[in-house]
Amino acid sequence: FVSVLKWGVGGAAWATIIGQIMTVIPCLGFLFKRCRSISIAGFKLSKNVVKNIIRIGLSPFGLTMSPYLVMILINKWAVLYGGETAVAAYAVISYVTSIIFLLLQGVSDGSQPLISLCLGSGNIQEALQIRKLAYVFSLIIALLTGAGILLLSHFIPVLFGASEAVAAMTENSLPIFVSGFLFVAFCRVTTSYFYATQKNTSAYIMVYGEPILLAILLTAVLPNLLKLQGVWLSAVTAQLILAIIGLILIMREKKLQL
Repeated sequence: FVSVLKWGVGGAAWATIIGQIMTVIPCLGFLFKRCRSISIAGFKLSKNVVKNIIRIGLSPFGLTMSPYLVMILINKWAVLYGGETAVAAYAVISYVTSIIFLLLQGVSDGSQPLISLCLGSGNIQEALQIRKLAYVFSLIIALLTGAGILLLSHFIPVLFGASEAVAAMTENSLPIFVSGFLFVAFCRVTTSYFYATQKNTSAYIMVYGEPILLAILLTAVLPNLLKLQGVWLSAVTAQLILAIIGLILIMREKKLQL
């Protein structure tokens, strides 16, 4: 639609819609097959059920929305301190890092139901073991993918057709964002653990803390001192602070259990 038919942004929009439809079709087949034994009464709204869905669902909702809020904030300040070149460089960086973040999110989302199942059956130690495995696996992914990105940092901008100026800025800035992978790995698993164990307040802090911390750092601190480098460093600094907060919350919970 874009490369061959030259439909531009409209073509990209249609491609997105068609992609979503092709995902929905097999899901509808599964849904109708499974719902044959469910009566209409089963779809009646219950105040308590809706309340619990909202209370627990705010965490995964925030996990989905938070990266986009972060992207909006960084783009805004990138324009102010680096112009179109900085925005284009961050576009390449965000495409690459979002893949890694989705991998890390997959590990945390995969551990969440297992942790809930163990706690529901009273196997607290097994739940903690699953959390430990999730931490280890996430950190391994962060280290391996981070190393791969650093090794390929010179070639990555070329894949996106970046200009020389954008490519140079992207290559110089990627190490800053890669340094935050370990913090993100820890934060994602910690967040999933909190909402798996219905510690919703701690989960909310972890989920919505990053965009809030980033907004504070961008508005009042680093860009004023370091200009564009301060914009990039704000993202990693927010992740670092959030990881420290998550560690404090984990340690606090451990003390309460003792």
